[in-house]
Amino acid sequence: MKKLLALFLFIVSIYVIYKINYQKIEPVSNTLANFSMEDYNVFYLDLTDSFITTKNIYKYFKNVDIISINPYINPIYKDKIDLRYNFQSNISLKKNITNFINYYKTSIKNKGYIDDLNYIDIDGIKIEEITIYGKGIEIYKIIYDNNIRYKRVFYSEYEYLEV
Repeated sequence: MKKLLALFLFIVSIYVIYKINYQKIEPVSNTLANFSMEDYNVFYLDLTDSFITTKNIYKYFKNVDIISINPYINPIYKDKIDLRYNFQSNISLKKNITNFINYYKTSIKNKGYIDDLNYIDIDGIKIEEITIYGKGIEIYKIIYDNNIRYKRVFYSEYEYLEV
């Protein structure tokens, strides 16, 4: 009887551990978290897994407005310098990118971290996060085609689009 009770408690404990660690599967949807494809929205896109730089940004974000970008910053001086750049709405994307590159170079030079400046003209500046504003269908295409993580303005976690 004791062996049977021990076996029963073992099975129950395995089941409880399984239920605690089991991730609930959400129903699959081809829409972005509760908004219409015709609405205009602001999204934060996490580009750390993508290789989007100032050289190829035009290819990805031509149909939306860019609000701001956060470049990749070397972890050695990440806490000492903030290079977030807000785009100006009254000038073109190309001019904004040129202004950002100049701002980035000047900030890095002023802090004395000139080692990273050698690769900017060749590879461009890696973009880590971008804030965009656009029509839902355009944002959906960007996220879906490039498998980019996104979050909406009032959400705190990045997530992948489930399709």
